Amino acid sequence: MPLLALPNELLNDIAHRLFSQTDLDSLMQTNHRCYCLLNAHLYRHNARWFNSTARLWSAECGQMQVIQKSIREGGNIQTRNTFCETPLLLACRGGHKGVVKLLLEHVDPDATNDDGRTSLSIAAEHGHESVVQLLICHHADLQIKNDDGRSPVLWAACSGHDTIVKLFLEQGLDPDCSDTEYDQTPLSWAAENGHVKVVKLLLDQHVDLNSKDTYNRSPLSWAAANGHREVVRLLLSKHADTESKDGGDRSVLSWAAKNGHEDVIKLLLTHDANPNYG
Repeated sequence: MPLLALPNELLNDIAHRLFSQTDLDSLMQTNHRCYCLLNAHLYRHNARWFNSTARLWSAECGQMQVIQKSIREGGNIQTRNTFCETPLLLACRGGHKGVVKLLLEHVDPDATNDDGRTSLSIAAEHGHESVVQLLICHHADLQIKNDDGRSPVLWAACSGHDTIVKLFLEQGLDPDCSDTEYDQTPLSWAAENGHVKVVKLLLDQHVDLNSKDTYNRSPLSWAAANGHREVVRLLLSKHADTESKDGGDRSVLSWAAKNGHEDVIKLLLTHDANPNYG
């Protein structure tokens, strides 16, 4: 008797004797009848023997139907990959709002990966504003810091996502908060990476222009060293200290000169930076 002519009971028995997910999937894909008959079994098999890894793939790729089927068939909804990432963390990285919303009905929004990163931290870094809003509505902790000591607002500032930084500030976060490893504020991170919109937003919050990090460097020092002329201009317009020196006794002007940023040098000199200082 041909395989596909077998009754459902025998096809189910064959499926239950297959351990390989590839073999089971191949059988299921044979025709519409096998697909309808064995689809749920494949998800149960994945949950039982492979720790619900289907959820990791479907969350990362934004496959809502796969996630729904996987949840329906049971298994570990908090399964993790080799980097200790859960389906929620992967969905947040990809900006898959629908999947995130579904998962939040079942899991802790503050679960972390092996670097101590939360879903909110990852969504903020990658600029997924709608996902950030959703996590905030589900009471995700805004201030959890990862192993490098950075909170979600610092990741957003570092990555240049001004609308997300604004969202966090509207929740009452301190605009002068800093990480625990480098002691850099949102302004310092944004200035270092040349994110003009974030710098403007933070300056409107009257943040500390001359905050110093672990290396005793100010936001102006970082912006000048990296050649971010527009950021330098913005900081100077608010009277940032041009004579500030870092822990290595190097001035803002000295950093710009060392890295060959001629336009920044000219701008600093027009704001009375001392060429003989540091």
